[in-house]
Amino acid sequence: MSQRYLALAALASTLWGVSYTLTYLALQSMDAVSLIVVSYVFSIVIILLIIGHRINIESMIKGIILSPVNFALTYMYVKVSGDWGGFAALMSGAYVLPLILLNYVKNGDFQLRYLISGLLMLATLYTIGGFDGVTIYTIAVMLLNLAYMIMLSLFNDYDEYSLILGQSIGTLLFSIIMTRGIALTVNGIYYGLALALVNNTVPYVLYTLAVKRIGAVEASLTIGIEVLTAVLSMSPISGVQVSPISAILLVLAFMVLFMDLRPASENEEITMHKLPWCIIDDKGPEAYHSLI
Repeated sequence: MSQRYLALAALASTLWGVSYTLTYLALQSMDAVSLIVVSYVFSIVIILLIIGHRINIESMIKGIILSPVNFALTYMYVKVSGDWGGFAALMSGAYVLPLILLNYVKNGDFQLRYLISGLLMLATLYTIGGFDGVTIYTIAVMLLNLAYMIMLSLFNDYDEYSLILGQSIGTLLFSIIMTRGIALTVNGIYYGLALALVNNTVPYVLYTLAVKRIGAVEASLTIGIEVLTAVLSMSPISGVQVSPISAILLVLAFMVLFMDLRPASENEEITMHKLPWCIIDDKGPEAYHSLI
């Protein structure tokens, strides 16, 4: 079961990686805020077509609460994709390390595989682009990613479609406030629709479902796939090539992550070591759920 949701998070990361190239191309014909407005108008329409009137109001409100962080992230990623081809922002993936620490502090649940996989993911990122181009933008994106994941983890129970609907509505409102006029082109409409699918709706629905089922730490450790996909999709434009070492590190990161995901044998005795302040109720094996 865990492998399935980890695969969904990996698919979401793949789609986000592709979105860097689409964003870069879209910015050749329109400005960043106009692109965000157009893409999120399409996002709202797409989600409403899928769920119709089956909207969970509580989940939609949670999405609206997430929208300020999502707007800031979206705006920075769009600006980064236009300025540097999207690669410098990928250094912000270091937010997985604070997530691992918070998971331990909150739950007393330290798993060495998380730390090893996270370090391998960051090593993958380093072998692709090194630390050239790290700026205040990447630090801000790292902090915003961390804030988004913590908030999403705290919400815990939500309907994914209604959550993303609320997030899209809030993000659209913020982008309308920021815009001084929409520069709309035919290409902009096409790219806006493509980004609505590849960046704003499908990957977010998959990713939020994965976070709800397996936790923020495991879902976040798919960041390496986003890195490689972004580099590969941009390579015809940027000329940047992926080294075999990067691919090997990424495979090793996932091998480590999958090591403890095998179901335990019925005859196997499982001992859980928790910190003193962690409370596990007696409602069965499904009672303990990680906050982060």
